[in-house]
Amino acid sequence: MVVACPVANKPKSNDLCNAFIKGAPKSATGYVFYGANQTNIEQWRKANTKGQTFWYIDNSYFDKVRGQQYRVTRNAIQVKNAASRASDGKRFAALGIEIKPWKPDGSYILVCEQSPSFMQDVARDERWIERTAFGSWPLRIRPWLRDKLKQQATLVDDLKGAGLLITHSSAAAVTALLEGVPVTVSEMSAVHGIKYGDDRLPLMQALADNQFTVAEMKAGEAWSQLNRW
Repeated sequence: MVVACPVANKPKSNDLCNAFIKGAPKSATGYVFYGANQTNIEQWRKANTKGQTFWYIDNSYFDKVRGQQYRVTRNAIQVKNAASRASDGKRFAALGIEIKPWKPDGSYILVCEQSPSFMQDVARDERWIERTAFGSWPLRIRPWLRDKLKQQATLVDDLKGAGLLITHSSAAAVTALLEGVPVTVSEMSAVHGIKYGDDRLPLMQALADNQFTVAEMKAGEAWSQLNRW
């Protein structure tokens, strides 16, 4: 069976794990997470051992549908090789999101931090930003906030003068690419490898194909999509 491994004392984590399990076949085995921290770290470590299968749920790749759709990934925190995955494009088109032209320049590097617990328990690389955030432009730091909606509200404004966004694996990188700002991210990020001038449409289509509503999880649509590859 698929075992729910929610973060303790977070009803949303429990609800989303169980929504995904409801849509999985009875014969399925593995673990499902919505977030990982010290309260479920032993299950997270067990799930990440060789031969185990797990599914990781998190917020939408796209701010427009945050709280309405959730990304789900098998054996990773974000979809791998997203830009090379085949898509009919329908799910991204339904979002009505514009991909803006690449910006020619900028005056600073925008750095988006992520939660200390994520960097410690999931990324397992607490000094990634420290090693990565440098360049010839000044740095502008966006510290991590627990209030995601408040943080989201100012991101596009902060990107207006940016020539580059640096973040480990935050969905802020997706917003930056939509705004035409290049990004530097870790290999855990779904947008890793996307460079200035690349066609971003195949990437965005693949990301939209890998996020789902709660109803779609319960109906098994997430399970079916994730097991196509």
